[in-house]
Amino acid sequence: MRIVWILGFLSACLLPAQPGWRVAETWPPAPANVRFDHASSAAVDAQGRLLILQRGQPAVLRFHKNGALEKAWSSGFFQMAHGIKVAPDGNIWTTDARRNVIVKFSPDGKQLQMLGVPDQAASDKTHFDGVADLAFQPNGDFYVADGYRNSRVIKFSRDGRYLFEWGKKGTEAGEFNLPHTIVLDSNGRVYVGDRENKRIQIFTPEGKYITQWRTGAPYGLAMTPSGDLWMADVLAKNVVRLDKDGRVVETIPDMSTHMLAVGPDGALFLAQGSEKRVTKMVRRSQ
Repeated sequence: MRIVWILGFLSACLLPAQPGWRVAETWPPAPANVRFDHASSAAVDAQGRLLILQRGQPAVLRFHKNGALEKAWSSGFFQMAHGIKVAPDGNIWTTDARRNVIVKFSPDGKQLQMLGVPDQAASDKTHFDGVADLAFQPNGDFYVADGYRNSRVIKFSRDGRYLFEWGKKGTEAGEFNLPHTIVLDSNGRVYVGDRENKRIQIFTPEGKYITQWRTGAPYGLAMTPSGDLWMADVLAKNVVRLDKDGRVVETIPDMSTHMLAVGPDGALFLAQGSEKRVTKMVRRSQ
């Protein structure tokens, strides 16, 4: 497998300056050699390593926190690689919105489990239709945003056993029009990026509706340890930080981002989709 690197400083030269933020010019450092394809999603594990899911080969890339490429692997079944998250046990979970499956990998890329039936679409306990993203509780149970054609959130046990679901297509409270991204806060509340309805809906861990924030089109969400929420909006071409009341307290403009992740030091990793790059942003004081 031949891998060709795009130097981090090239991204810095091409991207406009952001108020309060700068592109991390030395990340990843040369001579790591990876050419990014359509970068769909990013995640950070407990060791601070970055995981990237892209619509190309290799599909999954794992970087050391210093930016060095540690591992890259492919899987022939990916057709529309979409979301990637790291479970509390360190295993890596990915979604494919076209093949309608969720796949669990070990940290070194060994396939461990698949949920859903490849290339079969339905709205029941064993199938998905356009599955987009997932989010984990501390005990390993997880919620799935399903997704592009179904309009529901499903909860599974840590071993992949169906527990319950909620939602249907619509615009009322508790209904969805493309649940595209999902995260949890420290209290277990479930934040669903209801993309085409241009809102974030918030639910109890049991799926009871709490409230909604009209925020633009939430393509990607990432929760900080302090409880602030970062949101990527491709349509507005910006990334915003929301406080615990849903108010926009910070904006990074001119950043068309599909999904994103927050590192342990507060750095942002922006999966910039069709621009074929993942950009690391750090505070200008860093």
